[in-house]
Amino acid sequence: EKVVLYLCRHQSFPSSLVQTLQNPIAQDQVLPLIQALGNIACHASLVPALLTQTNPPLIPLLRQILTQTPSRDKNNPRLLTQAAWLAGCCLVDAGTEGHPSTTVAALALIPLLMERLGG
Repeated sequence: EKVVLYLCRHQSFPSSLVQTLQNPIAQDQVLPLIQALGNIACHASLVPALLTQTNPPLIPLLRQILTQTPSRDKNNPRLLTQAAWLAGCCLVDAGTEGHPSTTVAALALIPLLMERLGG
């Protein structure tokens, strides 16, 4: 926990993770990157910056991963599950007026999660 908070003091760290997720050198980097972003998003105080200050923006990339990952991906069976977990972490304060979980994440992710997860 302390490591995540320390690394996120540097505003470029979450953006670097998102950039690498967008253009991974190898496909086996994708799952650990999603897990690292999820660990950041587990800290409610870090979610607003994660949703509004990363370059490139996280939510369109997360939507793309959730949309394009087969539910039974033989190469990476946990990818969709971990991406859905990251999405859930981004929705931590959905419903709170003016919070990025409501204004950025909820509009983009909830309909897609309902579609993918069969709700």
